Amino acid sequence: MANLRSTDLKVKVANLRPEFMEGGYIQCKHYNVEAEYTFRRSITKGDTICLNDLLFTNDRDYLITNNNQYLKAKQLEGKVIGIYFVPITGKDPRHSWFTALLKDVYDDLHPFNNFETVLVACNILDTDSRAKTDEIPIHCSLPRDPQKLFQDLFSYMPWTAIPFSDVTCRKHLQRSFDVSEKYIFQPKLYIVDQTGMVLQCNSWDILEYYGSLGYPFSDKRLKFLRTEDYLATKQPSLKTLLGSPKRDYVISNNGEKVPIHTFEEKVVALYFYHPDFPDKLTEELKLAYEEFAKIRKIFEVVLVYIYEPYQRQHWRGEKLFWKSEELFWEKFKTMPWLALPFKDTSYKKLKRVFEFQFYDILVPRLVIFGPHGDYIEPFGSHMLIRYGVRAFPFTRKKAVELETKKVKELNLEMLWNSDNVFTRNDGSQVPFSQLFGKRIMFVLESSAADWMSKDSEDLVLYTEFLTRLTERYIQNKGTDYEFEVILISTSMTKSSFYKDLVGDMPWLVSSANELILDLSSSYYWYGISTNELIEFFFPILAFNPDGRVVRKTLYPKFEDVEFPFYAGGLEDEMLSQLITLSMWDYSRFFRYNGRIYT
Repeated sequence: MANLRSTDLKVKVANLRPEFMEGGYIQCKHYNVEAEYTFRRSITKGDTICLNDLLFTNDRDYLITNNNQYLKAKQLEGKVIGIYFVPITGKDPRHSWFTALLKDVYDDLHPFNNFETVLVACNILDTDSRAKTDEIPIHCSLPRDPQKLFQDLFSYMPWTAIPFSDVTCRKHLQRSFDVSEKYIFQPKLYIVDQTGMVLQCNSWDILEYYGSLGYPFSDKRLKFLRTEDYLATKQPSLKTLLGSPKRDYVISNNGEKVPIHTFEEKVVALYFYHPDFPDKLTEELKLAYEEFAKIRKIFEVVLVYIYEPYQRQHWRGEKLFWKSEELFWEKFKTMPWLALPFKDTSYKKLKRVFEFQFYDILVPRLVIFGPHGDYIEPFGSHMLIRYGVRAFPFTRKKAVELETKKVKELNLEMLWNSDNVFTRNDGSQVPFSQLFGKRIMFVLESSAADWMSKDSEDLVLYTEFLTRLTERYIQNKGTDYEFEVILISTSMTKSSFYKDLVGDMPWLVSSANELILDLSSSYYWYGISTNELIEFFFPILAFNPDGRVVRKTLYPKFEDVEFPFYAGGLEDEMLSQLITLSMWDYSRFFRYNGRIYT
């Protein structure tokens, strides 16, 4: 690995071959336009650097703190160093997501005296820089005193800094790490170990995923933690997920320590709660918790309090506050269940193992952990909101059971009045009473075909479905397998898509307005309005001769000789539709395809 010192970085432009220019940049040796141009290779991960050369000068052997103290060069020995480049923007530094994240880690490591951070302020208001280019983003609303902006910025930081007055050193650091004042709109953090090796150049995800547990932030340490996470997904248990080498308990809202083993045989809901979201789920969970207590269901809840801002913001000035332990207790006192201790080391591990995306809005969730880890369901909140206590033990099998029971209550006589009359495409009319005892296919005229590409996979499958349905309708006419098709029109004018495919087929047509059970009824599609679904899907319902539902799908396709009716299998189709509509697909929404859930 290259051992880079400041004296090794300068090479005259005249001696450069063109290929050497790639990945580097031309920079002034001094800070005026008449200076001799030199080429500098920027420091990258794996390089070994001399921090003394970079952080100190012949005239200054110290760093400063925000309380006017000095940190000597010797005091950095044996420590991992974070070099923190921050643009002076005039934004309120208290609301920087990056500074708050770094401060969270710094505070955790500070008692061990093994980590230090050095602020390098990047002055986009610098007059020399403005003289060289008009592209530097200078805003009229910003104060014109960079020193004052630096003091405001630094006053919220517990670590050290290069003195703002040492322009030469700051510029030298920026050039060495390829941090341009023109383009630094987001703080950058480089991590250097005790030997001077650059461990990380892109450090934010590491700090967010692992926090202080990632120390010293080397690839070796991160690999170890990833292996631990993987093993936790292979043999998941509450003891390994909620506990730690120093703690085998969670806490109650009066501070009592409750051993984890006392509820391992229960169904446990891990409640990932963020205080910035409405408390609808909390209230539903409280009702369920009280109900389960009455009927002695083996159920427990463990609060996992999310204390970070719910969304990463990039210096847009929003007021982002990380939650304090005082706020944690204030909220926890209102909850009847247990909790993971505030900011416990297991907190970030749980978010990693359950594959929550750290950079997305983290809405409150219930991860259901079955007795002894028999099953793990990440969408427990959906089930609780939709079914209430009936969802216990919060499995997909139970959800399918409830939905199947509900849809089996739906019958043909609930949809139309007995005196309703249908019209065929040929103009003939058929009373509803004549359909009793026949198999019926209920097809909704979807608007999805109006905007989807003709090459869309969904539209191609649906086109095939209608084509085969038409063929089967003709083939079965007058046989024991005869069936009728009712096309439910959802608009005043017939879609050209259906005209082209159905043509003059003598199918029955009914306006959606004629239905007794409005399409918004939860009997149709899991509480979701059918009017919304037809914008994206192609819903069908199939009824057997006694008027009961035997098929219900959003993705109709041709299967076997029983087409378009099932002899069974409604439950399997229910599960498929629930996964689609409720977005319960592990592979789509989890970083490692939901490996702990499968």
